[in-house]
Amino acid sequence: MKYYVPFRTPRSDIPSITSHKNSENFEISEVGDKNNPIFIEEAYKKSNNNFSSPPDLMIFDNFIFSNSKLKDHLCSKKYNIKYQESIFIDNSKKYHEDYWAIVPTDIIDIIDTKSSIMELTFELDSNNPLYNDYLFESIIVYKKKTKGIKPIFIEPYTKEIVIEESILEFIKENKLTGLSFIDITKFQPHKIFKKNNDIINI
Repeated sequence: MKYYVPFRTPRSDIPSITSHKNSENFEISEVGDKNNPIFIEEAYKKSNNNFSSPPDLMIFDNFIFSNSKLKDHLCSKKYNIKYQESIFIDNSKKYHEDYWAIVPTDIIDIIDTKSSIMELTFELDSNNPLYNDYLFESIIVYKKKTKGIKPIFIEPYTKEIVIEESILEFIKENKLTGLSFIDITKFQPHKIFKKNNDIINI
């Protein structure tokens, strides 16, 4: 099984998003526990993008914001994920309401730290990789750790959302736009900011 890190497609017509002032205090722990929607907006107010048709998928702070198609697919599988209604506000102040915040609730370490080439650059808690920083030259997935795990989760060493290939295949089949993907074994932070052969674009 292969695993992939999703990130904003590096194209100028895909919005970089941030939380709107109506939602500036929302917390991951509270998602799914409230009835009020999460508001998101274009991070660059001076952009000419008005997004009469925003992308199907957006990402911010380890939330995936999706239209109902991906959200309904994930719900049908009964994964351990929190969902909350979300609204995207474009630069013309138009509200796009068919979005959901999708928040993985599992934190799963799948990296073989003994076989991977990695460097610890900052350590706050030796028992919890989420609180430390790492640089990777190569990543090896520890196969035994991936048996029976959820197909969408947070990987603590990379601190990124990770999805298994079945979810990526659903996104491809339905041509859901807005996110690109990279195999976690090829993941390095700088790769998500510029074009390279490891990026999978939809």
